[in-house]
Amino acid sequence: MEGLEEVVPAITYEGENYSITVPKEGWVDVTRGVFRCDINNQVQISVVEYTGENINSVRENLSDSGYIETEQNHMSIEDSNGLVWNVRLFTKGEKVVGVFYNYPKEAVEGFGSRLSVIVDTFEWR
Repeated sequence: MEGLEEVVPAITYEGENYSITVPKEGWVDVTRGVFRCDINNQVQISVVEYTGENINSVRENLSDSGYIETEQNHMSIEDSNGLVWNVRLFTKGEKVVGVFYNYPKEAVEGFGSRLSVIVDTFEWR
């Protein structure tokens, strides 16, 4: 935050083919691969595995839904309710995973940077 490093206790969630580390406090494991902030239910991280698709078809489908590529393998959209939806795509061989993270537009300063750090912890197993 604001150029300062922040140390946060975290736990590593083990999915079927991946792991991702989320803060230990302030987050609820809603369902397999979905984590929600307990102080703001509009803040969420979701891991979506795309079966039978390649990265180009996933990008095309997201683009058709209004997502705009902001950098390589990262796409974003803002909905009519003021929520910012981001996805970072990861590939390994034929596998494609999208790590989605969303937050209210007015919370970009706090949640935007923190969620990006959480997404960076994604690793293939």
